[in-house]
Amino acid sequence: MQRFSHGSNSWEGLIRYRAELQSGGGLLSSEDMDALFNAALKVPEDGIIAEIGSFRGCSTVHLAAGACMVKAKRVYAIDPFRPNGGGETLRYPHYWMDFIRTIQTCGVEHMVTVLADYSQRVVDLFRDESIDLLFIDGDHSAEGVKRDYELYVSKVKPGGLILFHDATYGPVARFLSEIGGVVPVTELIAALFRPEGAQESDPK
Repeated sequence: MQRFSHGSNSWEGLIRYRAELQSGGGLLSSEDMDALFNAALKVPEDGIIAEIGSFRGCSTVHLAAGACMVKAKRVYAIDPFRPNGGGETLRYPHYWMDFIRTIQTCGVEHMVTVLADYSQRVVDLFRDESIDLLFIDGDHSAEGVKRDYELYVSKVKPGGLILFHDATYGPVARFLSEIGGVVPVTELIAALFRPEGAQESDPK
């Protein structure tokens, strides 16, 4: 498999993958996929992207494809890859294999580092103010999204971008209404720029 790069025919892999998603359904809309790709295009050269909740790799490959275009350093995919997270993970007990197949099909495996664990267990692997773009799409409970935000906000560079999925309904929307400063990007994705001087707080 040829690696994805600017001008590479690995674009064909990404286009084919999107066509398969549109015919078979998916958790991300075309608009969401475009938003993630475009957000990654704004990451600086040698920048860092992290996503919490990778599932079958749809968000991962769009972040990684954009990252390749701007010569970012790495996309970190944080997910336990175990079918006990509730929601859609229960429908796909072997979604780890789907994830690997997705990143290989799209030619971005060289750009992706997998952290196969829960977000709270790997947060200390990131230095403060080291992440340029953070995508939060993991535990959608009120406690889960609050925990992920509070644990990782200090890891994002001041002025860095934080994206939330499923941000317009349920516990995620209620949490975002509490912190304020969030702007809609798509029907389901909202964005927040990491405020200057944000500090990690105790998520308990």
